[in-house]
Amino acid sequence: MEQAPGGPRTGTQRPPSYRAAIEPIEFQSGSETVRGAYALPRYGAPKGTVVFLHGLLSSREEFDEFPLWVSDEGYASLAFDFRGHGQSEGPRSLVSVERSLGDIEAALRFLEGTGRLKGPLSLVGHSLGGVTALAVAADPRFAPKVRSLVVMAPFRRIRDELSFVERAGYAALYGADLLSRRLKFDLSIPYKARYEDLFADPAAVARARQMGFLQQRVRVANWPYVKNLDATTFAAKVKAPTLVVAGGKDTFIVPARSKAVFDSLTCEKEWVEVAKSGHSMMMDHASAEVFDHMVSWLDRWA
Repeated sequence: MEQAPGGPRTGTQRPPSYRAAIEPIEFQSGSETVRGAYALPRYGAPKGTVVFLHGLLSSREEFDEFPLWVSDEGYASLAFDFRGHGQSEGPRSLVSVERSLGDIEAALRFLEGTGRLKGPLSLVGHSLGGVTALAVAADPRFAPKVRSLVVMAPFRRIRDELSFVERAGYAALYGADLLSRRLKFDLSIPYKARYEDLFADPAAVARARQMGFLQQRVRVANWPYVKNLDATTFAAKVKAPTLVVAGGKDTFIVPARSKAVFDSLTCEKEWVEVAKSGHSMMMDHASAEVFDHMVSWLDRWA
């Protein structure tokens, strides 16, 4: 296979992306349109297909250059916005395992139906997207299709990231939301995450704020999902080889929370903690180091 030009990615240096064959795509999930971008490698046949899954109230933009870099390394890539996020249709900030799995099922149907699924399938998920990747690989409908996983900054339980006051307030507002929805009105509250919480690099904070990929409010209707979600229940069922990456400077989901997910895995697995990185490691200090770990894992199982 003809090799792409350029050398290894080291430190925090951002290599150029050759940006070959990038295609905006859209597909239906239920009655709503999901939008994203698909890329093919410029050199040779794809080694596999990598699907990127973003986190809570974020969008595919948070992956920055990673989907393009991975195509430079010989993979087809798909990064899309879950329904209710980014450019996709649907009620803003509404999340659940069922909705996420529905979107992924629609994405795989799109890839298979249009001949865009090239070689083995791998999933790369960040934060809630990482937990979603585990849920996909644990689901008997999808597990046979998944060759490998890369899970970045996963949490065990969302409720562990909330204070007692926040949990109590969420529960109380959920009761009021049940009534408000009968009146065709959905309650929402401010989202606690700020760009400063996601990055160790001040320049990355400024750039992310300019990109504006974070939503500002979260639906109270998500409370049952927030209350019951536990990533370890999925992790224990995963058979696909899984790399878990944590940021040593992540104060949003501290590495110990991600390590609890890693410890629940019984498959072939590897733990990496990138010392200089915060939560959103795709744009932060040492993003190229994170990428190198990711693509090395993908290559190992391609």
